[in-house]
Amino acid sequence: MKKVKILHINDGCSEVVTNGDRLFIETFPKAQNEIEKYLNEGWEVKQMITEVSPAVNQEGTYSFYKSGFTVYMEKEEA
Repeated sequence: MKKVKILHINDGCSEVVTNGDRLFIETFPKAQNEIEKYLNEGWEVKQMITEVSPAVNQEGTYSFYKSGFTVYMEKEEA
């Protein structure tokens, strides 16, 4: 029997790996540690989806901000 787990993760503590020559890479150690816990319990990441949330600054003016990501996981149980 398959079990599923859906996590919404918003880690605001990124660490920049590189930023230069038009290349930007950052890592999210806290989120990585949490996901690793599930992987070590037998969960398998099937999909990761970036979350974007709208903000209405005033009527007719909208902006969007990154609000983390959603991780869809599956695990096979006997």
